[in-house]
Order: sequence, then structure tokens, then C-alpha cells
Amino acid sequence: MIFQNTFPGTPENFFTVILGDDAMFFQQYRNTRKDTDLKLSKWHVSDEYGGNVREVTFRSLCHSPLCPPDTAVTELQHASFSNDKRNLIYETKQQAHDVPFGSYFEIHCRWSLRTTSSSTCQVDVKIGKFNSYQVFL
Repeated sequence: MIFQNTFPGTPENFFTVILGDDAMFFQQYRNTRKDTDLKLSKWHVSDEYGGNVREVTFRSLCHSPLCPPDTAVTELQHASFSNDKRNLIYETKQQAHDVPFGSYFEIHCRWSLRTTSSSTCQVDVKIGKFNSYQVFL
């Protein structure tokens, strides 16, 4: 768990303002980080995962001496509402392509939003590293 707090709105508001196709949050966030070449696909229905999915690509600055100055990043995003729209699960899976051993791990993030009143929701954010390969010694 890296974040837990109350959001001043419903999960539907959160999706519209932060994640929606017309929202400017990702462009502003990536610009602030000095990332470049941002491409956001439109949300589309996913039969495989349920809910909606989209792909985000960009180039991100690297600060490690073992890395190039920047790296291509692909982030797959999945968003799914409960039937009553009172809960939202937003998940991301991110992989850096140009860093050493970048193909060996992914960063997964899960945002859980739960309606707590007509104008607020509880936001819980978890993040973790997933190893793509297991090494046996």
C-alpha cells in the first residue's frame, strides 16, 4: 500500500476527471515529469478482461548510470466498475524497454475506489514489481 485517502467525488467522477479520454491529467503529469512522445489510445471494451482497456506509451527520463538517458515505456491500463458504479478498480502494468534487464520485470499498480458518500470515495493504491522470469540456481 503506497497511498490511502479520500477523494472528493465518486468513482465515476474520478474516472471522468483523471482517466477519461478527454481528461488532461496524464498529459499534465507526464509533462511535469519531463516525459516525451506520449501516446494514449482511447478506452475500449475488453472482452478478455471485462471493463475497459487502453495502451499508453511514452519516453521517460532515466536517472541511473546503467541506463540510457531515456527509455521507451509501455503501460497497459484496465478500468472496471462494479455493476452499481459505486466501486472502480483501475490497474496498470508498466514495462521499460531500454533499461538493463527491463524485460525481466513489470511494475503493477492497483487503484481501488469505493464510494463512501454521495460526494466522496476511499482511494487505496498498491504498487509492486512482477518478475517476468524465475531464475533457478
